[in-house]
Amino acid sequence: KRSYSHEIDALLQQHEQGSNIIRHVIDEQSLLRMLAKGRMDYMLEYPFVVSRTIRRELPHLSDTFMNISINEIAPFFYSYVACPKDEWGSRTIEKIDDSLMKLRPSPAFRKAMETSYSGSSLEQILEIYDREFPGIKPE
Repeated sequence: KRSYSHEIDALLQQHEQGSNIIRHVIDEQSLLRMLAKGRMDYMLEYPFVVSRTIRRELPHLSDTFMNISINEIAPFFYSYVACPKDEWGSRTIEKIDDSLMKLRPSPAFRKAMETSYSGSSLEQILEIYDREFPGIKPE
């Protein structure tokens, strides 16, 4: 039941019937091992998940894979936090907003972004980051 975005889900549904496309939710370590051994052709996963998993769990696969961007998906997504519409929720959202306004343009936040991506994905995310937060460089 995993969704890859409305656009990708529609493409998969359109083409998977009568094909060898199989959708399974399996942990990324197992998938990366299978992909490295040629047991499957490709996988759909966020680049930062693959980079993080390889760095933490499978460093011997560090130069094995490449990311291919999917034109139908935006290069990045905004995340949102929801809280109840009460006094606690208002205070919590205000604290989160204040924290993000301080942290997001900091060199430390950029450095954290750099540890989540690699290769062309890192180049792309840093280009977006530099455009959104000009003048912020790593420590």
